[in-house]
Amino acid sequence: MVFDGKDVDPRSTLQMACAESEAWLAAQAFTNAIDKSPDNTTNPPLTTTTDTIFPRCQVDASWVYGKQFFGGGFVLDTGHYSSLQGSFARSQVLSPLHAEFQTLLWAMSTVRQFGYTSMRFETDCLQLTRLIEAEEEWPSLASEFDEFLSLQARFLSFSLSFIPRSNNVRADALSKEARARENTFSHVQPLAPIRVASQATPIEAI
Repeated sequence: MVFDGKDVDPRSTLQMACAESEAWLAAQAFTNAIDKSPDNTTNPPLTTTTDTIFPRCQVDASWVYGKQFFGGGFVLDTGHYSSLQGSFARSQVLSPLHAEFQTLLWAMSTVRQFGYTSMRFETDCLQLTRLIEAEEEWPSLASEFDEFLSLQARFLSFSLSFIPRSNNVRADALSKEARARENTFSHVQPLAPIRVASQATPIEAI
């Protein structure tokens, strides 16, 4: 295999993917501990937040070992109502982290197509926020990083924040329903009139 012009042993890539999966599971265990803590007075480090800032787009993925497909979902809120939601299913990927990253990319592309140039994205995958924040080089995610940087450049204002899983139940439900369909599809549904004129620019090809 070749990543960025360099030969990479497929076995090394597989080992790295396994390590990524283990890291993701560890991050989710940490997230669960946060959600279940009876005295959650201290925010987790890095991009964790409890502030509500609009417009925001909450994203989540559903990945199960041994399944043929994974699912993704997002819900876009503009303040007083949810204006847009979407879900999709694709062929299985190497790890849960790959699924989370691809779901974020799909949501970014979709909201740009609807004219949004400023957006706060929220995820309950702590490992994803840390990975993007650190800008680490992970060969098995090289194509996802390239697409992320390209999409991010299309936003005038962009942020990605970690939220507890208990705050992300709508996107979680959409992703699980999508995976359960066990076929490839994508669907976006406006839930209310979308007012984007004040913050939108003409939509270029994405």
